[in-house]
Amino acid sequence: MPKFVSDPTYINDFAAIGAIQMAKKKVWYIRMYWSEGKTAHYKSLKIPYETGYASQKEAMKLGIAKYEEFKAKVSLGLSPSTTTEVAAITDEYFRHITDLAKKNEELEERGRQPKWEVKGGKGFHSSYRVNQIESILGYLRAYWQTLPSQDIASITFNQLEGFDDWMNEHYDLSPSRRSKCITQIRMIWRYARDKGYVNWLPNPSRPAQQIKERARRNLKEEEWEKMREWSLSQLNRIARDKYARAGQKDFAYQFFLWFQVISWTGIRPPNGAVKKNLMRWDSYKKIGNDAKSEKRLFERNGEKGHTYVATIHPRGWRYFDALEEFHKKRGTYKPDGYMFCHTHAKEGSFEVGDPINNFYKQWKKMLVELELDSPKGTPQNQKLVPYALRGYYITMRLRSGVNIDKLALACGTSRGQVLSTYYDFSSEREYDELNVGFELDTDAPDLKVDDSGFLIPNELDEAMEIL
Repeated sequence: MPKFVSDPTYINDFAAIGAIQMAKKKVWYIRMYWSEGKTAHYKSLKIPYETGYASQKEAMKLGIAKYEEFKAKVSLGLSPSTTTEVAAITDEYFRHITDLAKKNEELEERGRQPKWEVKGGKGFHSSYRVNQIESILGYLRAYWQTLPSQDIASITFNQLEGFDDWMNEHYDLSPSRRSKCITQIRMIWRYARDKGYVNWLPNPSRPAQQIKERARRNLKEEEWEKMREWSLSQLNRIARDKYARAGQKDFAYQFFLWFQVISWTGIRPPNGAVKKNLMRWDSYKKIGNDAKSEKRLFERNGEKGHTYVATIHPRGWRYFDALEEFHKKRGTYKPDGYMFCHTHAKEGSFEVGDPINNFYKQWKKMLVELELDSPKGTPQNQKLVPYALRGYYITMRLRSGVNIDKLALACGTSRGQVLSTYYDFSSEREYDELNVGFELDTDAPDLKVDDSGFLIPNELDEAMEIL
């Protein structure tokens, strides 16, 4: 056991600082007692020992902080030697959720449902979710370094409450992104509580989301029509081009059908980052035995692990039928296969039947040719992205009078999101509905005023009294 080689300086009845002789120099240490003063625990303060007030003052300051960490651990029933540095707990938490994601995906590969849910959140652990969290933890690790104590049990609510202000000073991130960081702070503390490292859960203030201000740019009707015409004309151009590559026409045809499928369902277009989120035929449902009772639906996974069932507008049925017939003729249709897949192989890139992850290049080409692309430096939320097709569908359904709550459920979103992002309210457009109940049985009597210019009341002015 170490031994002080200097007279101890007491911080309190249970802790004292002093010098310990190392190989070549003396170092300040703190000696702390836990369990009624019967067991001593020594911890280096990592500064050289020097005689004099300045060195002692610095050691005292570090010793007090170290004792607070020690006391926090002991009060939780932990050994003082237990590693509870917040950075280490963050890494431990990440390894834990990565392991749960792998377990869930192993279950799915065997055709079973995932069972490891996100504690304190929604949905199940997945590689996609883990990757999203990994990109967030870097901000948290940087913030931990700014705190006066690295021991998770000693970190206070006020210190965590300062996180969003610190983020604003050092990074230019959206309110939504910063809120996700704060969610992970709470998740790390939840994990630490389960392990016995802390006994509370923080709930730092979150930034206002500014949904309306940061909403993606909506697609206008005339822009949608130009896109539809472009996708058809491109298909015709390629068909007439005798030098077109094998599969080029097939790809252009699938882009046209993809454009229509998204436009008439309002689902989130998959970006290809998560293979299981790509559109498959077994998500496509036909219900009803005759034309009058037939319904068509499409099941999708939501952003937070929830599933939603989108309705397919009858005007969009023909594009699903066309896509199915196309792949059957190419030999690339499978009942559980990908709806959009390659019909020709490309050496070193993809094989026949491999999924088309996304149509981003085709989308970009279309925007450039239609002069709808955005100049460099345009904020992301002002650019037209494939997601705009979903917004277009929701906006058109709202204009048709569809119930907002039902539409939100069918599109896997919330009423608030629909109202703030997609509902382009116009008093002029909604004039008749807003004035229901005020119709006149007969034409209103002519306006009459007295010699002073005041209105002369009539039967329409039952509650009016001119003074």
